[in-house]
Amino acid sequence: MKWLMSLTILVSFQLRAEVSHEHVDSMIDQMVTNNVISKIEADKAKVRMRTMSSEQWAQINTKAEAIAARSPASVNTASDNKIEEVQAVDLDSKQFQQIQSDMKKFVP
Repeated sequence: MKWLMSLTILVSFQLRAEVSHEHVDSMIDQMVTNNVISKIEADKAKVRMRTMSSEQWAQINTKAEAIAARSPASVNTASDNKIEEVQAVDLDSKQFQQIQSDMKKFVP
């Protein structure tokens, strides 16, 4: 059940939305489809999620919100990038070509 709780928190973190047993049901169905868990395990997990109290779901959502708040993606700050500097980058320069070549080693 710990993995299911972690998965619930992770999904809530990504969606930054309230998570309920309906959301978890859908995730569990996908896990069965992808052979991550068995149908028997899925049924047990669904029963457990449906019997959780609203207080337990509130705790899950509170933890998820706390995790999401620590994410760099959740920081709402203005970019300090200056478009003039970006436009001034010489895409034909030897240095830029070398960077592209090096990146191809990591990114197919």
